[in-house]
Amino acid sequence: MLLSKGVNLGGIMSAASKEEFEYPFSKSWFIGSVVLSILSILFAIFLLLDLEPVNFLSIYLHPLILYFVITSILTVLIFFLKLKLYSARERAASGIGAEYEGDGKAYKFGFIIVIVLVLLALFSPLFLSHLVDPLVSLLLFLSVIPAMNIPEIILYLLYRQKSG
Repeated sequence: MLLSKGVNLGGIMSAASKEEFEYPFSKSWFIGSVVLSILSILFAIFLLLDLEPVNFLSIYLHPLILYFVITSILTVLIFFLKLKLYSARERAASGIGAEYEGDGKAYKFGFIIVIVLVLLALFSPLFLSHLVDPLVSLLLFLSVIPAMNIPEIILYLLYRQKSG
């Protein structure tokens, strides 16, 4: 589907039409996301390349494969979360849906959820290192940085293609 008519991707991104979604950050934020993603992926490859395959759910896999699987899953989840947050921000700025907001409780609840997710992202490697193999904890930790930045790159490129 043409992006000028709205991004569809199977109906999941229909909220990203030009009227409802505008990329909120500058081009320098996009460039920073690209650089950080590339550097973190290269660091993970450098760190995990020489490791032996590990037994994961009775399957022997190389840690790089596990890294890319975990990164892909986290990237998809964070992409949809960011798309929803950016679309909600745009609707709130334009006044669409103001009748549903009430006294701002939904905004406060969303803010609390974001704070809890950030704290989980920060402290989960500590907790996971005691519960699971240190390699799995390392893989999760290495996956967070590109998983947070790759959706920014995708959203910026989608918005640029749609508006240009």
